[in-house]
Amino acid sequence: MDYPKSKPEVGLVGGKFNDGDPLQGIPASLDPASHMNAITDELLAVITGFGLVPDETKSDQLYKAIAGRIGSAGGFSFRNLLIDATGTINQAGYVSGAATSGANKYALDMWRVVVSGQNLSWVASGAINVMTAPAGGVEQVIGGSSILGGTYTLNWTGTATATVNGIAVLKGGTFALSANANATVRFTGGTFSMPQLEMGTVPTSFELLDPSIGLVRSQQYFEKVGVYTRVDTQNGNAPCIFGTLAKCSVTKKSLPACTYVDVGSIGLGTAATVASSDFYGAVVTAIQTASGVNTPHTIVGHVFFDSRF
Repeated sequence: MDYPKSKPEVGLVGGKFNDGDPLQGIPASLDPASHMNAITDELLAVITGFGLVPDETKSDQLYKAIAGRIGSAGGFSFRNLLIDATGTINQAGYVSGAATSGANKYALDMWRVVVSGQNLSWVASGAINVMTAPAGGVEQVIGGSSILGGTYTLNWTGTATATVNGIAVLKGGTFALSANANATVRFTGGTFSMPQLEMGTVPTSFELLDPSIGLVRSQQYFEKVGVYTRVDTQNGNAPCIFGTLAKCSVTKKSLPACTYVDVGSIGLGTAATVASSDFYGAVVTAIQTASGVNTPHTIVGHVFFDSRF
């Protein structure tokens, strides 16, 4: 697209339109139909290219088309404040449809089931999971450090209803969030997929992140780290303590609760346990059994770091 430079009869001055000057005998530039059509076609190409139907009674369609691609708050990535909006990050190995043992128990890494005994289930659909929320709801808490404050919008696909901080929100609906204050998004009684909470008044197209990025975002709050160490006694010895380091791949948002789960340790007189931990990792120790010559002693398991809400 350009000025109609190839048509001298238009009367451009310095390559641009001008109003003319009757006192100096300079005529105003013409506005030919071909150029106006070109401008309109250029704008319509953006509007229709992003899936909107042109409507001459509306004057915000170009904005909505562009916002639908990059987000009304600007930027091309991380506009969705919900972590694991695809419903695919499952480090703990929760089984779809399994009843929870208490209130606010996490199923998928960042999605928790509100009512004890209910469940979260899902079916795969390409790169995402279509999740089903029970009658009591499935929710995610968004940390206040991610919220600037102002007007936000929530959108999703499916039959579930939604609330934000306990207030009902329709698909594409707007609401206010306070700066640096946690926000709870809950889906209830139906299916939901591709949920997106973002700053602004216009719901944009779903932001599909690379799975590795989604995992790192989740691991700020919850991470499973494998541990293994082995000590072989050479000439026999009395019981002694030994251990290993479980190092987090992502620094945690807050000091995590740490739980060790054994998956096959041998030769231990005292079971392995987390001896100390911080934002970055944990030390797992155990006491080996009294043993003879060339006896193996191993710690084999996982440490779960949990700093979720």
